Amino acid sequence: MDTYPYPDKNFMARWVQEVLNEYPKCNIVGEVWFENNIANTAYWQRGSKNKDGYQSTLPSVTDFPLCFTLPKALNEPAGFDTGLRKLYNVLCQDFIYPDPNNNLIFLDNHDMTRFFLSVGRDVRKLKMGLAFLLTTRGIPELYYGTELLMDGDGGYHPNVRKDFPGGWPGDNANGFTAAGRTEDQTEVYEYIKKLLTWRKAQPLIHTGKLLHYIPQDNVYVYFRYDAKKSIMVVLNANDKEKTIDTAPFAQPLKKFTKGKDVTTDQEWQAASTLKILPWTVMILALE
Repeated sequence: MDTYPYPDKNFMARWVQEVLNEYPKCNIVGEVWFENNIANTAYWQRGSKNKDGYQSTLPSVTDFPLCFTLPKALNEPAGFDTGLRKLYNVLCQDFIYPDPNNNLIFLDNHDMTRFFLSVGRDVRKLKMGLAFLLTTRGIPELYYGTELLMDGDGGYHPNVRKDFPGGWPGDNANGFTAAGRTEDQTEVYEYIKKLLTWRKAQPLIHTGKLLHYIPQDNVYVYFRYDAKKSIMVVLNANDKEKTIDTAPFAQPLKKFTKGKDVTTDQEWQAASTLKILPWTVMILALE
């Protein structure tokens, strides 16, 4: 539901409930655009204990705070509250949301500068953003053309609403075919395809809990887990390879002896250290 907070809020609460009464399996997402204001965003989600007594019935809200933070986290140098710590700081406020797992999470949309442009047209950062989006909590949304490195500037709406290249009269390229994609486009296309194919069969990513650790030296480590399984995600937003001490993660790692990176198929044997290449993400399915 576009621009959800703009109409009368009591009418909207009733409207949502009436729709859900008719279609109980439907999920409704409300566009609530408050940039980095998490409290204002959470106000509109069903279950919020609002001081004014307002009872929203909206199941899902657009997570603009996370969206606006991600490019900053990848572009900034490491610091006390900069770099990847920005992501940690946003997710640390999930207690404000009644149901953060039902937040709609995204890199960009039809009103915003495309994420690829926001990270300086850096393919490595785009892949990192995608890996984070598809492994953190929430329901991911991908805007068309992300896989083809579409990079419109949000200052002029037609720039971010261009036709998909291919399938239209007069198109010079066809992104629907392998032959119509550049080398960089193919790299990102295949990366997204592999991640989504894996994610589709991973209930743990859909419903599992999130455990994350304060980023150190611009390396962010978090786990998606339940009582039996766990996935370890490591983001390295540095120009150099990093060797990670695994001792701080002894508690979530204690039941597991190895892992397999779902993006590279490389295996990792549980040890006191873990090495990760610059500007990459490791997604380790632990065993």
